[in-house]
Order: sequence, then C-alpha cells, then structure tokens
Amino acid sequence: MKHKKTIALALIGSVLMFLFCCGCTDKPGITGKTDGSDADNGVSVEGLPDDEILVSFISKNGSWGYAGSHTYILADGSVYSSSEQQHEAYFPGEVLTDEERIKLLKEYSEPLTKIDKDTVSKLYGYMLKIDPDAEFKYEDIEVCDAGTDLTYVHVNGKSFSISESGERTGKLDDRYAKKASDLLRKIMSGGFKTKPASIYSRNESYIETVQCPNKVSTSKAKRIITNLDELIEFGKDTGIDLKSKKEFEAFYDPDYGKFDYTVIAVEIVSYPEYLDLKSVTADAFAVSGKYVGFAYLNKPVIDVSDEPVPEKYYVHIAQIPKDVTGAYDSFL
Repeated sequence: MKHKKTIALALIGSVLMFLFCCGCTDKPGITGKTDGSDADNGVSVEGLPDDEILVSFISKNGSWGYAGSHTYILADGSVYSSSEQQHEAYFPGEVLTDEERIKLLKEYSEPLTKIDKDTVSKLYGYMLKIDPDAEFKYEDIEVCDAGTDLTYVHVNGKSFSISESGERTGKLDDRYAKKASDLLRKIMSGGFKTKPASIYSRNESYIETVQCPNKVSTSKAKRIITNLDELIEFGKDTGIDLKSKKEFEAFYDPDYGKFDYTVIAVEIVSYPEYLDLKSVTADAFAVSGKYVGFAYLNKPVIDVSDEPVPEKYYVHIAQIPKDVTGAYDSFL
C-alpha cells in the first residue's frame, strides 16, 4: 500500500502541476515587438532566445518515499520531461541544475512533443510583459503531505515561480501571468504519446562509481541485482563489499525486504589508467524509450593511440525502483 500511495501522489502531483502552471522572470534585456495592444490574442515576438529553457514545471513529494518530476519547455518548442520515484526518500544533497537535467534528457531521451513556433512566440510574448514584482497570493487552505508543484518562467537566465500548488496553492497576481498560465494549460492538456524519462541522479537515488581492487571479468558486465544471492555473487566477482556501505545494509537483511521494491543496477567498465575516478564517474541512471543505462554529463575523453594502454576497471552502481514493466530489459 505504501508503494501504491507514492505512485498515486506522483500522478496527482503531475496533474496539479499542469493545472496551475504559469510563470515569470525579471525584466529582460531582449526587446519584444508587440502588436500594439493588450488584446487576448497576445503579443508576437520577432526573436526567441536560442537553446534556452522558457518554462519549467517542478513537482516533489517526500512524505511517503520520494516522487518527483521535471518538465521543461524549450525555446525551440521541444518539451522534455523526467519522472522519478523511490519507495524510500533519499536526499544526499547533490542536485542537478535545470541545465544539467536538460542536457541528460537531450542526450538520453526523446522530447514528449514539439510546440509550434507561433504558440511558443505567443507564450514568450506574455512572459516578457509579466511584472515580476506583482503580489504572489496564496489561498487560505493548506493540505498536509501533498507535496509541492511549482511553475517557473525563465527569461535571460533569470527565473522565479509564478504558481504553486500541493500543500499550498497560490499564483502571481498579474494579468500576463494568468494569460501565460491559461496558454500553458492548453499546451500541456493534450496528452503525449511519448512517456517521460527517468533520470536517477544523486538527488533521487544512490549512485556511485567505484574502482575495482583488481582486474575483473567483464563476462557479466551489466546486471540487475534482484536478491541477496546475486548481491553476494557480485561481491565475490568484483571484490567490492557493498555491505560496508550504510546505504546497502538493508539489502543484506532478509527481514527488511529491501529487494521487494528496490533493485541494484551495476555495470563493469574499463578505461585507460590515465583517467582518474572523477573523469569516469556516471552522473545518473537514465531510463527512456531511447536509452536505458548509466549516463554522463560529460563523457570520458579517450586519447586516440595505436599503442596499447594499461586499463583500470570500475563499477557503476545505482539503486533504482524494482521493475514491473520490463523497462530495464534493454540495459541487459
């Protein structure tokens, strides 16, 4: 029941997030060409910023486990999204920036949809006219353990929230913020054929890259460890004792039942010895229709050489939710 409740909260949070979306920013230096009126047909903009996030929808709930999602509308109209959940909350403090998450989503997933240029231009026209100093008004009612859904608008690298829902509900009291919100609601209400990806970084899970104490066999380079016997076998094969890490203690306790809802993805990799551990460390475990596996913000750069180079062996390790749909099959 606990796991089902977390999933339900994630879905509810996503719905609320899109129903209350809207956004704004500081007054930008970009000049927008308007149609000369404040009519509801909006304003047209001659140019859009290149390769920038225009709107982000952020939803998080850590009341029962962890459920979160990040959805972005980019200046070219692309919409990218990631959704993550864990049975137990895990917040080690290393948070991907919006730009870093988008970089991973672009590399390892496909966009949910592509918004036409005229609609994006209309949206950005509203954003340019929002007063960021307007009052943010909250409703009197608060809901416990409902998480938080926030909508941000970004212009010229600056951003702030113009709507919030979940435990508290409120919005920026500005007519153009409302127009942007209404337009965003239409954009996001149509549904998408592509599912959001999952980007399990250090903020959503345990992920680490460890150097192997000696040369190891790569005959089983990739594994999804689903029980204690497989975990013990992995330790014997690699010489890595995960039991010594507090984040893995529960996996070794059969009474705890950690494997009932969480599994461990591992991948043995080798790199030239001149690369240090930081250079080969994975930043996330990505799950999408395009790719399933460990992901890098900056892939290791290997020099081209005809001469053999001594190698070091490493293991990528990530705790991810137990798969019930076969989503990890392509990783293996």
